[in-house]
Order: sequence, then structure tokens, then C-alpha cells
Amino acid sequence: MKRKGLSGINIGLSSILMIIVIISLVCFAGLSLASSNADNKLCLKLADRTSAYYEAVSKAYTSIYEENQKESSRIENSFEFQIDINENQALKVVGLLNPDNDTNYHLSDFRIITLKMPELDDSLSLLLGDG
Repeated sequence: MKRKGLSGINIGLSSILMIIVIISLVCFAGLSLASSNADNKLCLKLADRTSAYYEAVSKAYTSIYEENQKESSRIENSFEFQIDINENQALKVVGLLNPDNDTNYHLSDFRIITLKMPELDDSLSLLLGDG
């Protein structure tokens, strides 16, 4: 009595399963690379925007200090100015100088204003390169 076995199917099935697993791992690696590239670009844009904001804040406080230094010759003690952050936004500063007070000034408005609405980029780049 000879028994016929189906051992050939088991070898082929494990090879096909291994190929499917490798292909799915390669696909997930590609998606992970694309996601990390997009996160890196967003992080760089956010760092540039934050640096520009704090640079504008520094310029605003420098301007307030200069206004406070030349206040003794002025009758009017209020100030209002805006400092550009980028081409779309500016920092608006409004306040009063108080030479008798401990702080020397009081800010009544210190906020970001929008100068113009930026054009939104709704294109979708499916490749990892720039384009």
C-alpha cells in the first residue's frame, strides 16, 4: 500500500505567504518614508514661522524701548505700530507709555493680524521628489 501525500502544496504555500509578507513590509516601509518626509517638511515650516514670530516680538519690544527713551520730549504718550512677520502676517502693537509706573508701558493690543490670505496649494505630489 502506497500513500500519496500532498507535500508539494505545503512548500509552495509557504513560499507564496513569505512573498506576500515581504511585499507588504516593503509597502509599509515606503508609506512610512513618505509620512516622515512630509512630517519633516512641516516641522521645518513650523520652525521658520516660529523664528519669524519671535524675531518680530523682539523688534516690537526694541521699538517700545526706543519709544520709551524719547517719550520725555513728546506730549502724546500712546504708540501704535506693526511689524511684518512674513508676507501674509504682521504683529500689531498698541499701547500707552507710563513713565510714572513701574512697568513704563501698558500694552492694550499685541496680536497677529493677517495682511492677505495666502493661496492654498491643493496639489498632491505622489512621488517623494520635489514637484
